[in-house]
Amino acid sequence: KGTNIENFQTEANVTAGERTVIDLNNTAFKSGALNVRINPGDATLFIDDVQRASDSPIVIQYGTHKVRVEKAGYDSHEREVFLKDPLLNVDIVLTQTVELAAIYIKTQPEGASVEIDGINYGPSPVAVNILPGEHSVRAFMENYEDVVSPITVELEGDGTPLEFNFVLTEIQAEDAYVPVTPTAPGGPRGTLAPPVVSATPTPTEEEDEGFEDEPTPTAPRVTQPPPETSATAAPTETTVEMRVVY
Repeated sequence: KGTNIENFQTEANVTAGERTVIDLNNTAFKSGALNVRINPGDATLFIDDVQRASDSPIVIQYGTHKVRVEKAGYDSHEREVFLKDPLLNVDIVLTQTVELAAIYIKTQPEGASVEIDGINYGPSPVAVNILPGEHSVRAFMENYEDVVSPITVELEGDGTPLEFNFVLTEIQAEDAYVPVTPTAPGGPRGTLAPPVVSATPTPTEEEDEGFEDEPTPTAPRVTQPPPETSATAAPTETTVEMRVVY
């Protein structure tokens, strides 16, 4: 009687003083059913390194067994199971293999910062391992226009990195930022428009006030020199002529 064999019973003749041997080779080991449920279901199942079908429970002897599951594009899974009951269910979920693609990014000029999907990988040229698929690349450098471009990354069978080259355009002097001096309408960029000169000068406030207060011009006044007099003035006679008109 044991944990991994069926109950065994036999008859034996035992003689005193003699050794009696009982053959247990015909003992039947206990068996149970191992039910391995796999995701994805088309993976290959191995039990004790022997390939087995996984679509139904497998009858095996009680005890420890090695279970391995494999599928292309997925990480292999291996574990040990101990069967001691009539039925043992084992669930195995495979993890898809993450295989990265190698890319190599160059810029002209070299030294531009490279971002892939918003992550900065440093100055060019730069080698990066990323997931296959669609990605966005941005290359930027001071005094140059940014370059933003989508790229498609695929796995190369020989492992050769995919190469991408981006050319940055230098910002010209006229495109660079220049502080602008306020201008009158129509004046050129960065300069003051020339003052508008009127044909008739507009008097200033002071001139205007002076113009209003200036008297009307009159004839010049002639001053007669005083008559010459002697030291002793002689009396003079004055004749007054009066004419009465009726």
